[in-house]
Amino acid sequence: MRCVIAVACLVMWLPLWRAEAQPKVTLPMPKPGQLDALVPVMAHSARVVTVSDTHGLLAFGHWTSFADGQVSLIRLDAKGTPAASAVYLKLPKPAGLLKNKNYVTGMAFHPKLPILYAWQDIDGHYTNPVPATTPAEVKQFDHLCVYNLAKDPPELMVHVCRGDEFLFGQQGGALAVDPTGSYLYVPNLREIKNAGSLRFARFPLDADGLPIIAESKDPAPARIKKIEELNTAEKFSPPQITPIEYVHLFNLNAYGSGHCFVPIGKDAVIAGGYQGLMTWRPDDKHATLHGLPLRNSGHVQFAVHPSLPAIFATSHYSPQNSFFRAEHIDGYLTLLPKQYVIEGSKLTGPPAVFSKAKKLAVGGENALYIIDLDDHGFPTGVPTRVLVNCPQVRAMVYSERFERAYVGVEVSK
Repeated sequence: MRCVIAVACLVMWLPLWRAEAQPKVTLPMPKPGQLDALVPVMAHSARVVTVSDTHGLLAFGHWTSFADGQVSLIRLDAKGTPAASAVYLKLPKPAGLLKNKNYVTGMAFHPKLPILYAWQDIDGHYTNPVPATTPAEVKQFDHLCVYNLAKDPPELMVHVCRGDEFLFGQQGGALAVDPTGSYLYVPNLREIKNAGSLRFARFPLDADGLPIIAESKDPAPARIKKIEELNTAEKFSPPQITPIEYVHLFNLNAYGSGHCFVPIGKDAVIAGGYQGLMTWRPDDKHATLHGLPLRNSGHVQFAVHPSLPAIFATSHYSPQNSFFRAEHIDGYLTLLPKQYVIEGSKLTGPPAVFSKAKKLAVGGENALYIIDLDDHGFPTGVPTRVLVNCPQVRAMVYSERFERAYVGVEVSK
Protein backbone atom coordinates (compact mmCIF):
# COMPACT_ATOMS: atom_id res chain seq x y z
CA MET A 1 0.00 0.00 0.00
CA ARG A 2 2.84 2.40 0.87
CA CYS A 3 4.39 1.79 -2.56
CA VAL A 4 1.16 2.62 -4.34
CA ILE A 5 0.76 5.83 -2.36
CA ALA A 6 4.36 6.85 -2.97
CA VAL A 7 3.97 6.36 -6.73
CA ALA A 8 0.74 8.35 -6.73
CA CYS A 9 2.41 11.21 -4.87
CA LEU A 10 5.31 11.29 -7.31
CA VAL A 11 2.90 11.49 -10.24
CA MET A 12 1.27 14.53 -8.68
CA TRP A 13 4.59 16.37 -8.68
CA LEU A 14 4.82 16.27 -12.48
CA PRO A 15 5.08 19.64 -14.27
CA LEU A 16 1.83 21.59 -14.14
CA TRP A 17 1.33 21.63 -17.89
CA ARG A 18 -0.12 18.17 -17.33
CA ALA A 19 -3.24 20.00 -16.13
CA GLU A 20 -4.00 20.73 -19.79
CA ALA A 21 -4.73 17.02 -20.26
CA GLN A 22 -7.63 17.17 -17.83
CA PRO A 23 -10.97 16.29 -19.45
CA LYS A 24 -13.57 19.01 -19.97
CA VAL A 25 -17.35 18.61 -19.98
CA THR A 26 -19.74 21.36 -21.08
CA LEU A 27 -23.04 21.32 -19.21
CA PRO A 28 -26.29 22.50 -20.84
CA MET A 29 -27.28 26.16 -20.63
CA PRO A 30 -28.74 26.76 -17.14
CA LYS A 31 -32.48 27.09 -16.71
CA PRO A 32 -34.01 29.70 -14.37
CA GLY A 33 -35.44 28.37 -11.13
CA GLN A 34 -35.74 28.59 -7.35
CA LEU A 35 -34.20 26.78 -4.39
CA ASP A 36 -36.38 26.29 -1.32
CA ALA A 37 -33.34 25.58 0.83
CA LEU A 38 -31.74 28.94 0.02
CA VAL A 39 -31.77 31.53 2.83
CA PRO A 40 -30.57 35.05 1.88
CA VAL A 41 -28.96 36.92 4.78
CA MET A 42 -28.21 40.64 4.71
CA ALA A 43 -24.42 40.84 4.90
CA HIS A 44 -22.93 43.79 3.06
CA SER A 45 -19.65 43.19 1.26
CA ALA A 46 -19.35 39.65 2.69
CA ARG A 47 -16.37 37.69 1.40
CA VAL A 48 -16.47 34.60 3.62
CA VAL A 49 -18.99 32.82 5.85
CA THR A 50 -18.99 29.84 8.18
CA VAL A 51 -21.75 28.08 10.11
CA SER A 52 -21.73 26.21 13.41
CA ASP A 53 -24.42 23.54 13.54
CA THR A 54 -23.35 22.85 17.12
CA HIS A 55 -23.92 26.39 18.35
CA GLY A 56 -26.53 27.56 15.84
CA LEU A 57 -24.49 30.51 14.59
CA LEU A 58 -23.53 32.14 11.31
CA ALA A 59 -20.40 34.27 11.00
CA PHE A 60 -19.79 36.53 8.00
CA GLY A 61 -16.42 38.09 7.25
CA HIS A 62 -16.59 41.47 5.53
CA TRP A 63 -14.46 43.40 3.08
CA THR A 64 -13.12 46.91 3.68
CA SER A 65 -16.26 48.71 2.47
CA PHE A 66 -18.26 47.60 5.53
CA ALA A 67 -17.74 50.03 8.42
CA ASP A 68 -19.73 48.36 11.22
CA GLY A 69 -17.22 45.58 11.82
CA GLN A 70 -15.05 42.95 10.19
CA VAL A 71 -17.24 40.07 11.46
CA SER A 72 -20.99 39.80 11.90
CA LEU A 73 -22.48 37.06 14.07
CA ILE A 74 -26.05 35.94 13.46
CA ARG A 75 -27.90 33.47 15.67
CA LEU A 76 -30.03 30.70 14.16
CA ASP A 77 -33.18 29.48 15.90
CA ALA A 78 -34.23 25.85 16.32
CA LYS A 79 -35.44 25.73 12.71
CA GLY A 80 -32.36 27.42 11.27
CA THR A 81 -34.00 30.80 10.73
CA PRO A 82 -31.52 33.70 11.08
CA ALA A 83 -32.12 36.38 13.68
CA ALA A 84 -33.21 39.80 12.42
CA SER A 85 -30.10 41.52 13.79
CA ALA A 86 -26.40 40.76 14.01
CA VAL A 87 -23.62 41.27 16.54
CA TYR A 88 -20.66 43.05 14.95
CA LEU A 89 -17.05 42.47 15.93
CA LYS A 90 -14.36 45.03 15.22
CA LEU A 91 -11.04 43.25 15.09
CA PRO A 92 -7.98 44.91 16.63
CA LYS A 93 -5.19 46.65 14.77
CA PRO A 94 -2.23 48.79 15.87
CA ALA A 95 -2.66 52.54 16.33
CA GLY A 96 -0.18 53.11 13.50
CA LEU A 97 -2.59 51.45 11.06
CA LEU A 98 -5.72 53.45 11.86
CA LYS A 99 -5.80 54.83 8.30
CA ASN A 100 -5.52 51.32 6.86
CA LYS A 101 -8.43 48.95 6.36
CA ASN A 102 -8.44 45.51 7.92
CA TYR A 103 -10.64 42.70 6.62
CA VAL A 104 -11.35 39.01 7.21
CA THR A 105 -10.18 36.28 4.84
CA GLY A 106 -11.08 33.18 6.86
CA MET A 107 -13.03 32.00 9.89
CA ALA A 108 -13.74 28.78 11.76
CA PHE A 109 -15.86 27.72 14.71
CA HIS A 110 -14.51 25.28 17.27
CA PRO A 111 -16.50 22.04 16.83
CA LYS A 112 -17.22 21.72 20.57
CA LEU A 113 -16.43 24.97 22.39
CA PRO A 114 -18.16 28.36 21.91
CA ILE A 115 -15.12 29.84 20.18
CA LEU A 116 -14.70 31.64 16.88
CA TYR A 117 -11.32 31.96 15.14
CA ALA A 118 -10.95 34.81 12.62
CA TRP A 119 -8.00 35.49 10.30
CA GLN A 120 -7.65 39.12 9.30
CA ASP A 121 -5.37 41.03 6.97
CA ILE A 122 -4.49 44.64 6.27
CA ASP A 123 -4.54 46.57 3.00
CA GLY A 124 -0.77 46.93 2.88
CA HIS A 125 1.39 46.14 -0.13
CA TYR A 126 3.45 42.98 0.32
CA THR A 127 6.78 43.30 -1.44
CA ASN A 128 9.72 41.04 -2.07
CA PRO A 129 12.22 41.27 -0.47
CA VAL A 130 11.03 41.55 3.12
CA PRO A 131 11.42 42.25 5.99
CA ALA A 132 13.55 45.22 4.92
CA THR A 133 10.59 46.87 3.17
CA THR A 134 7.88 45.99 5.73
CA PRO A 135 6.58 49.02 7.67
CA ALA A 136 7.21 48.74 11.41
CA GLU A 137 3.52 49.13 12.26
CA VAL A 138 2.59 46.22 9.95
CA LYS A 139 4.89 43.99 11.98
CA GLN A 140 2.66 44.69 15.01
CA PHE A 141 -0.49 43.57 13.20
CA ASP A 142 -2.03 40.35 14.59
CA HIS A 143 -3.71 38.12 12.02
CA LEU A 144 -5.39 35.55 14.28
CA CYS A 145 -8.17 36.64 16.67
CA VAL A 146 -9.82 34.19 19.07
CA TYR A 147 -13.26 35.09 20.46
CA ASN A 148 -15.16 33.55 23.38
CA LEU A 149 -18.79 33.42 22.23
CA ALA A 150 -20.08 32.37 25.65
CA LYS A 151 -19.67 35.98 26.77
CA ASP A 152 -22.20 38.68 25.86
CA PRO A 153 -20.90 40.53 23.94
CA PRO A 154 -18.29 38.08 22.62
CA GLU A 155 -14.91 38.50 24.31
CA LEU A 156 -11.62 38.73 22.48
CA MET A 157 -9.53 36.12 24.31
CA VAL A 158 -6.26 36.65 22.48
CA HIS A 159 -4.88 37.99 19.20
CA VAL A 160 -1.62 36.57 17.80
CA CYS A 161 0.39 35.78 14.65
CA ARG A 162 2.43 38.91 13.93
CA GLY A 163 5.84 39.65 12.54
CA ASP A 164 8.02 38.78 9.57
CA GLU A 165 6.92 35.14 9.39
CA PHE A 166 3.38 36.09 8.34
CA LEU A 167 2.31 37.49 4.98
CA PHE A 168 0.19 40.63 4.79
CA GLY A 169 -1.90 42.33 2.13
CA GLN A 170 -3.36 39.01 0.95
CA GLN A 171 -6.86 38.63 -0.49
CA GLY A 172 -7.26 35.06 0.70
CA GLY A 173 -6.35 32.77 3.57
CA ALA A 174 -8.68 30.32 5.31
CA LEU A 175 -8.91 28.78 8.77
CA ALA A 176 -10.13 25.33 9.84
CA VAL A 177 -10.36 23.24 12.99
CA ASP A 178 -10.30 19.45 12.71
CA PRO A 179 -13.43 17.54 13.84
CA THR A 180 -11.87 16.61 17.21
CA GLY A 181 -10.94 20.20 18.06
CA SER A 182 -7.27 19.25 18.33
CA TYR A 183 -5.69 21.47 15.66
CA LEU A 184 -6.21 24.87 14.08
CA TYR A 185 -4.93 25.24 10.51
CA VAL A 186 -3.69 28.73 9.62
CA PRO A 187 -2.65 30.28 6.26
CA ASN A 188 -0.19 32.78 4.86
CA LEU A 189 3.20 32.05 6.36
CA ARG A 190 6.50 32.42 4.59
CA GLU A 191 9.97 31.02 4.93
CA ILE A 192 11.96 33.67 6.81
CA LYS A 193 14.99 33.59 4.51
CA ASN A 194 12.94 33.64 1.31
CA ALA A 195 10.10 36.16 1.03
CA GLY A 196 8.63 34.40 -1.98
CA SER A 197 8.37 30.96 -0.36
CA LEU A 198 4.83 30.55 0.98
CA ARG A 199 3.67 28.01 3.56
CA PHE A 200 0.78 27.19 5.86
CA ALA A 201 0.75 25.59 9.29
CA ARG A 202 -1.21 24.31 12.25
CA PHE A 203 -1.39 24.98 15.97
CA PRO A 204 -2.41 22.35 18.50
CA LEU A 205 -5.32 23.55 20.62
CA ASP A 206 -5.59 23.14 24.38
CA ALA A 207 -8.71 22.22 26.36
CA ASP A 208 -9.84 25.86 26.28
CA GLY A 209 -9.43 26.14 22.51
CA LEU A 210 -6.31 28.30 22.75
CA PRO A 211 -3.46 27.80 20.25
CA ILE A 212 -0.34 26.50 21.98
CA ILE A 213 3.29 26.01 21.09
CA ALA A 214 4.27 24.26 24.34
CA GLU A 215 2.35 22.18 26.87
CA SER A 216 1.37 23.97 30.07
CA LYS A 217 -0.79 23.12 33.10
CA ASP A 218 -1.20 26.76 34.12
CA PRO A 219 -4.73 28.19 34.33
CA ALA A 220 -6.11 29.92 31.23
CA PRO A 221 -5.26 33.51 32.29
CA ALA A 222 -1.62 32.55 32.85
CA ARG A 223 -1.45 30.75 29.52
CA ILE A 224 -2.97 33.73 27.72
CA LYS A 225 -0.39 36.02 29.32
CA LYS A 226 2.41 33.73 28.15
CA ILE A 227 0.95 33.63 24.65
CA GLU A 228 0.82 37.43 24.54
CA GLU A 229 4.43 37.72 25.72
CA LEU A 230 5.67 35.32 23.05
CA ASN A 231 3.59 37.06 20.40
CA THR A 232 4.95 40.50 21.34
CA ALA A 233 8.45 39.10 20.94
CA GLU A 234 7.44 37.62 17.54
CA LYS A 235 8.15 34.12 18.84
CA PHE A 236 4.64 32.70 18.65
CA SER A 237 5.26 30.47 15.66
CA PRO A 238 3.24 27.36 14.74
CA PRO A 239 5.11 24.20 15.76
CA GLN A 240 4.15 22.39 12.52
CA ILE A 241 4.66 24.10 9.16
CA THR A 242 4.53 22.74 5.61
CA PRO A 243 7.81 21.87 3.86
CA ILE A 244 9.46 24.53 1.70
CA GLU A 245 8.28 24.28 -1.93
CA TYR A 246 7.76 27.38 -4.05
CA VAL A 247 7.80 26.09 -7.63
CA HIS A 248 4.69 23.93 -8.09
CA LEU A 249 2.58 24.26 -4.94
CA PHE A 250 3.37 27.53 -3.16
CA ASN A 251 3.73 30.14 -5.88
CA LEU A 252 3.68 33.77 -4.78
CA ASN A 253 0.20 35.13 -5.54
CA ALA A 254 -2.43 37.62 -4.36
CA TYR A 255 -4.36 35.05 -2.28
CA GLY A 256 -1.47 33.74 -0.18
CA SER A 257 -1.30 30.08 0.81
CA GLY A 258 -4.05 27.97 2.30
CA HIS A 259 -6.91 29.44 0.25
CA CYS A 260 -9.23 26.81 1.71
CA PHE A 261 -8.87 24.02 4.30
CA VAL A 262 -10.86 20.83 4.88
CA PRO A 263 -9.37 18.57 7.57
CA ILE A 264 -9.67 14.85 6.84
CA GLY A 265 -9.84 13.48 10.35
CA LYS A 266 -7.16 14.53 12.80
CA ASP A 267 -4.04 13.70 10.81
CA ALA A 268 -4.48 15.31 7.39
CA VAL A 269 -5.88 18.39 5.69
CA ILE A 270 -6.75 19.10 2.06
CA ALA A 271 -5.88 22.67 1.13
CA GLY A 272 -6.28 25.01 -1.82
CA GLY A 273 -3.33 26.82 -3.36
CA TYR A 274 -2.58 28.90 -6.43
CA GLN A 275 -2.02 25.87 -8.69
CA GLY A 276 -4.71 23.57 -7.33
CA LEU A 277 -5.29 21.11 -4.49
CA MET A 278 -2.78 19.72 -2.01
CA THR A 279 -2.81 17.42 1.01
CA TRP A 280 -0.60 17.90 4.05
CA ARG A 281 0.07 15.14 6.58
CA PRO A 282 2.42 16.70 9.15
CA ASP A 283 3.36 13.43 10.84
CA ASP A 284 3.68 11.31 7.69
CA LYS A 285 7.35 10.98 6.74
CA HIS A 286 6.59 9.16 3.46
CA ALA A 287 4.02 11.51 1.91
CA THR A 288 4.09 14.72 3.93
CA LEU A 289 2.85 17.00 1.17
CA HIS A 290 1.51 16.32 -2.30
CA GLY A 291 -0.47 18.30 -4.83
CA LEU A 292 -2.89 17.92 -7.73
CA PRO A 293 -2.97 20.80 -10.26
CA LEU A 294 -6.13 22.29 -11.74
CA ARG A 295 -6.41 23.71 -15.23
CA ASN A 296 -7.04 27.28 -14.03
CA SER A 297 -4.62 28.96 -11.64
CA GLY A 298 -5.90 31.38 -9.05
CA HIS A 299 -7.97 31.49 -5.88
CA VAL A 300 -8.69 27.80 -5.24
CA GLN A 301 -11.67 27.05 -2.99
CA PHE A 302 -13.43 23.73 -2.68
CA ALA A 303 -15.87 21.48 -0.84
CA VAL A 304 -15.41 17.82 0.06
CA HIS A 305 -18.40 15.51 -0.19
CA PRO A 306 -19.15 14.16 3.32
CA SER A 307 -19.79 10.55 2.22
CA LEU A 308 -18.27 10.17 -1.26
CA PRO A 309 -14.61 10.55 -2.33
CA ALA A 310 -15.46 13.66 -4.37
CA ILE A 311 -13.98 17.14 -4.21
CA PHE A 312 -15.55 20.10 -6.02
CA ALA A 313 -13.39 23.18 -6.61
CA THR A 314 -13.35 26.57 -8.25
CA SER A 315 -10.16 28.31 -9.32
CA HIS A 316 -10.09 31.86 -10.55
CA TYR A 317 -8.64 35.34 -10.38
CA SER A 318 -11.66 36.81 -12.13
CA PRO A 319 -15.05 35.21 -12.83
CA GLN A 320 -14.75 31.93 -14.72
CA ASN A 321 -17.40 29.69 -16.20
CA SER A 322 -16.32 26.33 -14.80
CA PHE A 323 -15.71 24.22 -11.71
CA PHE A 324 -13.71 21.04 -11.16
CA ARG A 325 -14.37 17.59 -9.73
CA ALA A 326 -11.48 15.62 -8.24
CA GLU A 327 -11.28 12.60 -5.94
CA HIS A 328 -9.40 11.52 -2.86
CA ILE A 329 -8.91 8.39 -0.78
CA ASP A 330 -8.57 9.27 2.90
CA GLY A 331 -7.12 12.60 1.82
CA TYR A 332 -4.75 11.18 -0.81
CA LEU A 333 -5.56 13.04 -4.04
CA THR A 334 -6.10 10.72 -6.97
CA LEU A 335 -7.12 10.64 -10.66
CA LEU A 336 -7.25 13.55 -13.10
CA PRO A 337 -9.65 16.34 -12.16
CA LYS A 338 -12.53 16.90 -14.57
CA GLN A 339 -13.54 20.42 -15.59
CA TYR A 340 -17.26 21.25 -15.90
CA VAL A 341 -18.23 24.32 -17.91
CA ILE A 342 -21.53 26.07 -17.15
CA GLU A 343 -22.41 27.95 -20.31
CA GLY A 344 -23.15 31.63 -19.82
CA SER A 345 -22.05 31.64 -16.18
CA LYS A 346 -19.54 33.78 -14.32
CA LEU A 347 -18.57 31.92 -11.16
CA THR A 348 -17.15 33.92 -8.28
CA GLY A 349 -17.30 31.80 -5.14
CA PRO A 350 -16.61 28.41 -3.58
CA PRO A 351 -18.83 25.35 -4.09
CA ALA A 352 -21.09 23.82 -1.43
CA VAL A 353 -22.36 20.24 -1.36
CA PHE A 354 -25.97 19.51 -0.39
CA SER A 355 -25.32 15.84 0.30
CA LYS A 356 -28.85 14.82 1.35
CA ALA A 357 -30.41 16.57 -1.63
CA LYS A 358 -27.68 15.33 -4.00
CA LYS A 359 -26.92 18.81 -5.26
CA LEU A 360 -23.94 21.12 -5.73
CA ALA A 361 -24.17 24.90 -5.51
CA VAL A 362 -21.65 27.44 -6.83
CA GLY A 363 -21.86 31.21 -6.43
CA GLY A 364 -21.69 33.52 -9.42
CA GLU A 365 -22.52 37.06 -10.50
CA ASN A 366 -25.98 37.85 -9.07
CA ALA A 367 -26.80 34.15 -9.09
CA LEU A 368 -26.36 30.76 -7.51
CA TYR A 369 -25.90 27.79 -9.84
CA ILE A 370 -27.43 24.50 -8.68
CA ILE A 371 -26.19 21.24 -10.23
CA ASP A 372 -27.73 17.82 -9.59
CA LEU A 373 -25.37 15.01 -8.58
CA ASP A 374 -25.84 11.31 -9.33
CA ASP A 375 -25.32 8.52 -6.81
CA HIS A 376 -21.54 8.64 -7.41
CA GLY A 377 -21.28 12.40 -7.02
CA PHE A 378 -20.98 13.31 -10.70
CA PRO A 379 -22.84 16.33 -12.16
CA THR A 380 -25.89 15.42 -14.19
CA GLY A 381 -28.82 17.08 -15.91
CA VAL A 382 -29.40 20.77 -16.60
CA PRO A 383 -28.05 23.32 -14.07
CA THR A 384 -30.48 25.74 -12.44
CA ARG A 385 -29.74 29.45 -12.13
CA VAL A 386 -31.20 31.05 -9.01
CA LEU A 387 -31.08 34.86 -8.86
CA VAL A 388 -29.35 36.33 -5.78
CA ASN A 389 -29.05 40.00 -4.84
CA CYS A 390 -25.25 40.08 -4.76
CA PRO A 391 -22.88 41.25 -7.54
CA GLN A 392 -20.46 38.43 -6.70
CA VAL A 393 -21.71 35.58 -4.53
CA ARG A 394 -18.74 34.55 -2.40
CA ALA A 395 -20.15 34.07 1.10
CA MET A 396 -22.26 30.93 0.84
CA VAL A 397 -22.37 27.95 3.23
CA TYR A 398 -24.51 24.85 3.67
CA SER A 399 -25.77 23.59 7.04
CA GLU A 400 -26.17 19.82 7.34
CA ARG A 401 -28.23 20.24 10.51
CA PHE A 402 -30.82 22.58 9.00
CA GLU A 403 -30.43 21.41 5.38
CA ARG A 404 -30.23 25.02 4.26
CA ALA A 405 -27.82 27.15 2.28
CA TYR A 406 -27.11 30.60 3.70
CA VAL A 407 -25.84 33.25 1.32
CA GLY A 408 -24.77 36.82 2.08
CA VAL A 409 -26.64 39.38 0.00
CA GLU A 410 -26.47 43.14 -0.32
CA VAL A 411 -28.96 45.58 1.18
CA SER A 412 -31.50 46.53 -1.47
CA LYS A 413 -31.32 50.17 -2.58
